[in-house]
Amino acid sequence: MKQSYIRLLTVVVLSSVTASCATNNNISIKQDQITVPEMWQNPSSNAVVSAQKVSVHDVIDKNLIEFIQVAVTQNPELKQLSFELEAAKHRVTASGATLWPSLDLNLQSSVRQANENADVVDNASLNLALKYEVDIWGKLSAADQQINLNFLKLQTQHKDRINTLVAEVMTTYFAIVEAKQQLELNKLRLENTQNNLAIIETGYEQGLNDALDVYLTRNDLANEQANISAQTQTLENLVRQFKTLIGTYPDNQFDYQDLALDILPLDALSNTPSDVVKNHPKLRAAWQGLLSSNAAVAFAHKQRFPSFSLSLSAGSEGTDLGKALNEFDLGWSFIGNIAAPLFNAGRLKANENAAKSNLQALEQNYISVF
Repeated sequence: MKQSYIRLLTVVVLSSVTASCATNNNISIKQDQITVPEMWQNPSSNAVVSAQKVSVHDVIDKNLIEFIQVAVTQNPELKQLSFELEAAKHRVTASGATLWPSLDLNLQSSVRQANENADVVDNASLNLALKYEVDIWGKLSAADQQINLNFLKLQTQHKDRINTLVAEVMTTYFAIVEAKQQLELNKLRLENTQNNLAIIETGYEQGLNDALDVYLTRNDLANEQANISAQTQTLENLVRQFKTLIGTYPDNQFDYQDLALDILPLDALSNTPSDVVKNHPKLRAAWQGLLSSNAAVAFAHKQRFPSFSLSLSAGSEGTDLGKALNEFDLGWSFIGNIAAPLFNAGRLKANENAAKSNLQALEQNYISVF
């Protein structure tokens, strides 16, 4: 009879292990499952031509490089992401510690009296407790994997935000240069309109032009003045946006008189290989988030299985703390513990279903990002 119980327990344990291991991968799509064209631009060409490398100095000048360095260092949103990434890194360390035993020291001193006529009793104790949870189902490993994958996702998102910030700084910088050139052009047109108005008014005084010519030219002058005001406001808004990106006070004070644009060799960027898009940080972050959610499903499933823990404690007692330390009379105990969830009103199953639904949502997010 005893052997029958042992065999039955062995079958139950092996079945539980098999069931828990079978749920390690719940992702229904593959990373390279979606087909994409070889080239995102000029797909009709039979020959695949890779994008030529363009030196950064051919596109941006020294001033813009300095602004980009300031933005990467001082941008508030990027600094916030850096702190969040640092916090995630510490959570990785804390999560990995759960796979190791823990050792705790407890010093306790007490004075008590049962009643007014009883003697006062002093007691002191020194205890060391060693605890370890056996990760028989891989539950702790799944939780640790989830934390690590989430850290990798945040790390990739941080890199993507740096790339996006650099692109925003460059775009706004170029927009400032363009707005400055547009403003200079509007000023030239205003000057020409003023000269035309002076000529037409002189001709009108001499009877060579009609009054309508004067009115129309004055209207053109007013339009040019309005264009200058609007372009000046546009330039100031771009300056404020640019200074916000680089992490400084967003006023309109900016020396943009010497700014100029170099001619970008667009023919070198006529083709974009698909591998460049596949390696985009947003796509990598979406896949890493998918893997993290998959580990969360495994952890939620394994929460429904029994947990096994071992604890070893050793200590000494005395009438006071000094005797407990000096007259170290070691006593010890070893305890094995099994805790299994029996009834929780469907909480664990609901958590597992929620994790699966979240995984399915992230699968669709990965497809949409792709």
